[in-house]
Amino acid sequence: MTSPDGLRRIYVSSNSFRDRRLDAILSVCDREGLTGLELSALEQWDPRLLEKGCGRRYLVHNYCPPPVSPFLLNLASADPASLERSLAHCRRALDLSAELGGSVYAAHAGFAVDLEPRLLGDPHGQAQRVLGSLPAYEETYARLLASVKTLTAYAKARGVRFLIENHALSSTGGDAARRLLPMVTSDELLRLLADVDNEGFGVLVDVGHLNLSAHALGFDRVRFIETLAPFIGGFHLSDNAGVDDEHGSFGGDAWFLPFLRTCPDVPLTIELSQAPMSEILRTRDVVAGSL
Repeated sequence: MTSPDGLRRIYVSSNSFRDRRLDAILSVCDREGLTGLELSALEQWDPRLLEKGCGRRYLVHNYCPPPVSPFLLNLASADPASLERSLAHCRRALDLSAELGGSVYAAHAGFAVDLEPRLLGDPHGQAQRVLGSLPAYEETYARLLASVKTLTAYAKARGVRFLIENHALSSTGGDAARRLLPMVTSDELLRLLADVDNEGFGVLVDVGHLNLSAHALGFDRVRFIETLAPFIGGFHLSDNAGVDDEHGSFGGDAWFLPFLRTCPDVPLTIELSQAPMSEILRTRDVVAGSL
């Protein structure tokens, strides 16, 4: 039987719900007894709805709170205005995390060039966009490193751990996508962890992203988690067939479930794609049964 502490590790991403309106999601959570909610993609944002002391637990993720005007969150941007806008957004997200009592806040690892927001999640479109010249990898890495150091210090002062999420590299994106996306392999993330050198910084492992990247590059996804285990600050949980980031549900035989016990105390977020409530609850029970 799963302990109460184990159940408290489980969150459901707002991406998982068919209705992305915050008030509708909160109503469903109350009705279905879902007490852990990760705030990610949302519509009709109103932070006043996030009551304190109501029994809910919150995490803030990446693009939340939703900006008034959509933009690409890029912590490796070569454009000073875009980079500062991204940093400012993450500072607001960290402030919200601290206010809501969230233990971690994770952002995506950035891109070698600034993309149109519509290309997010579209590896083929991304590849077409960057067929031309790209900055050298070390330039992208240096900008990302500086951003991570800045945000880790800001987060630590507020009692929040800052995390970077591993990118999803699909085989459909080709070489252009690989040059576009930093932080795909464990070696890249270990280098970043060593260069930041701060216990207030860690990694959010998205197992769906990891499955895609392992298929595309031919590396061992199990070894990836084993190598990064001391630095993992959270998991995003979904499944796919290794080609597209499907955010599919999974059963008790999912390859990653054993690792949830070997990384104790870190948040576990179920990140499906606008799934029916029965599927969300079934997947929640699968995760709970693995702990």
